[in-house]
Amino acid sequence: MTHRPGQLTRDLAELQQPQGAVHFSTTDNANLWGGFIDGAIESGLREACRVIEELRQR
Repeated sequence: MTHRPGQLTRDLAELQQPQGAVHFSTTDNANLWGGFIDGAIESGLREACRVIEELRQR
């Protein structure tokens, strides 16, 4: 994972947003541990919580 200066802070929030029913969980859009397995776990937990919340609202 390599970002240009300012790219991550500018685009991270948008990269983390679901696109319809598709949720992206990857180390590249983690808040803290991008590029590491911890980042993949972090983003997986984030998206799992979002999916659970969406299902509860139905």
